[in-house]
Formats: sequence, structure tokens, C-alpha cells
Amino acid sequence: MRFWLLLLLALLSGIGPARAWTHVSGDPIEGKPAVFLYEEKSIWFARSMTQGDGEFVPAKDLSLRDRQKLLISPVFYKGFPDKPAWPREKRNLLLLWIFSPVVALYLGFWIAGFIVTRELNPVRALVGFGGGWILGVLMFSVYLFFSSRIGGGAMTVLFGAGVALVLLSFYISAVYSCDIFKGLLIFLLQLFIAVLLTSTTLFASEKILDQHEVERFWNEKVFAPVGLIENPNPFQSINSDSSEA
Repeated sequence: MRFWLLLLLALLSGIGPARAWTHVSGDPIEGKPAVFLYEEKSIWFARSMTQGDGEFVPAKDLSLRDRQKLLISPVFYKGFPDKPAWPREKRNLLLLWIFSPVVALYLGFWIAGFIVTRELNPVRALVGFGGGWILGVLMFSVYLFFSSRIGGGAMTVLFGAGVALVLLSFYISAVYSCDIFKGLLIFLLQLFIAVLLTSTTLFASEKILDQHEVERFWNEKVFAPVGLIENPNPFQSINSDSSEA
């Protein structure tokens, strides 16, 4: 669970005011990331539109916060090779994107349900969370499909989002045996609590935990499995591959 929470924190930490990219040493890097070389695990920082005006920086030499920021950058995604279409690192990245928000949102839903209804049953929270999101996403997808087919535009999508929100509020209220407004409140409150949890965990990991261990955790459990940096423990990887075989 800690793994997914910390990853989600990194994703959220990338949202905020723009700042300069830096080395691990703290020295600033001129320019902006333009190209990620998958095989070399390095980034081309372009200083201007002029070809050749920039520098390559190994991803492992970026500061921890910038490695986290690179993880959600389109530059990193575009660096994956075309063949094979889904290498192991890309599959790992997809799993991270799917499961990390789910954990934070479920915890947020559980806490929100307790705050609103005083119901602390984790199973009920799981039923409400899973069913509510599935129902909401399905309904929104239907209206999104209709919008693309009949040319309804943004108004159709917004209307679909409203209908999905109402339906999942009814569903959550049925699960928690409360009125629809409390069901809506639970859903909206979970988003705020999820962000608060992730932000708090990120702050605590940087201020309380040993920074060497934090760096090691991110490098071994997040950055290396998704192909952002080279595996810092290649012998461990070889043993894992052998056991799988």
C-alpha cells in the first residue's frame, strides 16, 4: 500500500508552479526536457529552438522531485520504443497509473463515508467506491460516445457528467442507507481527502524519513521498473527473471 500511495503523491507533486529543473547536487539545468532516450535513460534539455543548443542529462542525475515530475511528463512516454508495443516497463507504468490513484481514492472514500455517515465498515466502503466509480465512468462514457456520434459537443459531455454524478450519488446513498445529498457529499469529499492524504504523505516522506532510504525506494520500486533509470540492483533483477522462468 505504501508503494502506491507514494507513487500517487509523486504524480500530484508535479502539479504546481513551474520551476527550474535541477541536478541531484542542486545545480540548475538550463532549458526544458524535449526528448527522452529510452535506451540511454537520458533526457535532452533544449535551451532554445536552435538545433544542438542543449545538453543530455542522465535521468538518474536529476533531483528526486524532478525524476517524479519526469514520470508524468509526455516526454517520457514518447521515449518508449514502438516495438515491442508493450514492453514490460510500459506495462509496469500502466499498472502504476491504474492502481496508485485507486488506493488513495478508496482510502478517501472510506474516510469520507465515516465522516458523513459514521459508518466505518471497509467492505461497505469498497462496495460503494467500486460500484460508484464503475457506474459513473460507464454513464459518462456512454454520453461521450453519443457526443462523438451525434456531434453534441461539450454540452452533451457536461450533461452526461451531471447524469453520471446523480446516478452514482443515488448508488452511494443506497449503499450507506442515507439521502442522495449525503451520497454526493461522500463522493466529492473523497477527492479532497485523497489529495490531502497524498500531499501529507509526500511531505512526511521528505521531512521525516531518511532521505537515502527514500531515494532508494523510488529508484528500486518505481523508476527502474518503469524504465526511467537503469536497474540499480541488476543481480536482483536477474534472480527474479530466473525464478519466473
